[in-house]
Amino acid sequence: MTHRPRVLAGYDGTRPARHALDWAAHQSARRAWPLVISMAHPEAIDTHDIDPAATPAEATVDSTDRADLHDAAREAQAAYPSLEIASHYVHDNAVAYLTEQTAAPGVVVIGTRGLGSVRATLFGGVADKVAANARGPVVIVPQQPHRDGPIVVGVDGGADQPAVQWALAEARREGCALRLIRVQSQPPGPRTGAATERSDVGESLDSAAEQHAALVAAVRDQAPDLLVSGECRQGDPATVLVAESRRARLLVVGSRGRGTLSGMVLGSVGRRVLRDTTCPTAVVPDDIAVADLSRPD
Repeated sequence: MTHRPRVLAGYDGTRPARHALDWAAHQSARRAWPLVISMAHPEAIDTHDIDPAATPAEATVDSTDRADLHDAAREAQAAYPSLEIASHYVHDNAVAYLTEQTAAPGVVVIGTRGLGSVRATLFGGVADKVAANARGPVVIVPQQPHRDGPIVVGVDGGADQPAVQWALAEARREGCALRLIRVQSQPPGPRTGAATERSDVGESLDSAAEQHAALVAAVRDQAPDLLVSGECRQGDPATVLVAESRRARLLVVGSRGRGTLSGMVLGSVGRRVLRDTTCPTAVVPDDIAVADLSRPD
């Protein structure tokens, strides 16, 4: 059975969650996908009505959370009257619930608690844990996401890399430019035989640039109606991608790179990118099926 794709926004009533919900609602409307607003609370009372056996504190939390979720859904519906919107209040751990939801068709959207970046959400927060274990695309939204600029994707594979195909589909939906960035890590400091090492590094960078040019050409062939550009740089991958995010509407990365972006989410590079990026960042697992990822619907 094939389920209809949806945008699911994780919601907890905080201001960052509201920013993420606004972004999710906008994306739902653009895709013509349903919007699902979900609140997970481990101490929630999983009934439609307050359980008479609940303690006063439990009943208060349950009632307040449900009212907040209802208000959020009502405001989203007012902003997008034709959008199909559902709200779910579940008795579960937020990380476990959202991770499970990443397996369903569509995308899961999570807010942050940082000052314009995902700094406070990482390293023990919900976003990093969900992104690290996701089985489908997850978008982490900062508090002030910008909606202009290109979509940037960090690449270390071919045109069939899921992150590339997902970014391409997003660029088609947005009608915006797509920028493919490959970063070759800088070599360590000079040692004996440094001249030979520099020559080897130069050859490696030239080879990477040739491969990247072929990738960009292949993506252009798939989307002749889009402005597709690419760049292969030598440097620190996290630094380069964070700099690119300042001019992007969306940054897309794979969760397990095969080259210089290896361990994008679980490794140090990915954590630094997610910590400092200033635009919404999509994490696309490398082991999901590529089929249909490049379709706009």
